[in-house]
Amino acid sequence: MTLATLFISMVVLFVLGIPIAFAIGMSSLIAILVDGDIPLTLLTQRMFFGLDSWLMMSIPLSSCRGN
Repeated sequence: MTLATLFISMVVLFVLGIPIAFAIGMSSLIAILVDGDIPLTLLTQRMFFGLDSWLMMSIPLSSCRGN
């Protein structure tokens, strides 16, 4: 169920024209909220510590730069 929610929400966000970085983030947030197993405090903590990884953040954000 979670995988289907993740895939469907990502495809919908791509069709709407949302950049890849934001579509990945929003679709994973939607899937986590629908699943409901992870507490939101843990989610925000993991997201905050994920900002420290410049390499992991630069890969999806490179598509937002434009031409």
